[in-house]
Amino acid sequence: AHTVLYKPTPPPNEPTKTMWTLDLVVPHGSDTWKLLSELDERNIREGVTKSLEWFGRSMDEDGVREVYTPILRFNDKQNIWVARVKLNVGEKGATKVFEHETGPLGENIKTPSTYDSIQRGSKCFCKLGSPGLWIMNRSFGMSLYAKSVLLFPWCEGGDGDDDDFEFL
Repeated sequence: AHTVLYKPTPPPNEPTKTMWTLDLVVPHGSDTWKLLSELDERNIREGVTKSLEWFGRSMDEDGVREVYTPILRFNDKQNIWVARVKLNVGEKGATKVFEHETGPLGENIKTPSTYDSIQRGSKCFCKLGSPGLWIMNRSFGMSLYAKSVLLFPWCEGGDGDDDDFEFL
């Protein structure tokens, strides 16, 4: 399972904000890391191909890399890879949050939970989607959003197993 590195708290002046972000640790070399790295590279290639249309001038790969905001970012302070994921905490299209429990017969049970149960250090699996690329002035990137989050509240550690994310 992945670890929640950062979760913002609602600022007092924005109590009705409906989109929040989670920074999730993605173990280097995991299937998730490979997939997100491949998406970053594909987006950069697309940026080179469409640079004239998107940025008003033809750009080579180095130029596109300079304006691309990668999905995966390396956190130098903690020596880890991080992916930023958006969560919809509003009523329309809200991210579903569940907690994993083990039933009396060893079965897996998903219990509905709330956004407030997601804490820094939480272990989770996320089902992700993407609305696509965003392009602004001289930068672009790909947004990811969590369709659902499955928390493992009893799990303090994590070995970064593969298949922690599922793309729709």
